[in-house]
Amino acid sequence: MTTAAQIRAARALIGKSIDELATSSGIGVSVISALEAGTSDTPPGALEKLRTALEGQGVIFVASGDQDLAAAASASAPAETATTACARTS
Repeated sequence: MTTAAQIRAARALIGKSIDELATSSGIGVSVISALEAGTSDTPPGALEKLRTALEGQGVIFVASGDQDLAAAASASAPAETATTACARTS
């Protein structure tokens, strides 16, 4: 499962603004802003569209087993200390 923290970190990793991610993903700026801030429920399919858009720009989301590292860390640690893992290809 892709998390809001991973989306935020991936966007920062490639130096894209929320406006740019909104354009490439088809998800509204207000939805992305609320998602990254953790202030609203995510519309169905939004995280997948964001992840796909980021992967199309060279981001690789690293997984461990059946869960993303951030999701696995969140299960045992407070959100403030959860680990987010993503990488950019050259």
